[in-house]
Amino acid sequence: MAKISNEAKLEAVKEWLTKNGIKYVENHTTTAKLNIDLWIPSLFIAIHVGDDDGKFYKKTRKWCKPFFIRESETKKFVLEKLQNCCYDAMVAMQKKFEKENKK
Repeated sequence: MAKISNEAKLEAVKEWLTKNGIKYVENHTTTAKLNIDLWIPSLFIAIHVGDDDGKFYKKTRKWCKPFFIRESETKKFVLEKLQNCCYDAMVAMQKKFEKENKK
């Protein structure tokens, strides 16, 4: 099986997001000077290409969902993982919305 580069996987992710009408921002820099390769503001998902160096996860885990595109993963697995991540983010937003409206 041929290896697919992380950039090709990132392009597949962008294509999937565009096809599903989800807006994203490339090369986003936060106020804490953290570089995010692909930012999905509506779902609070931060995508990082490459293995986790610890810094990215620690800086993002409390306010958004960190997502990693690793060299060892296949394109199909990355897209499935992204679908699950988007679903989890939407469920969390729905629970937060219901909790706020319950008061």
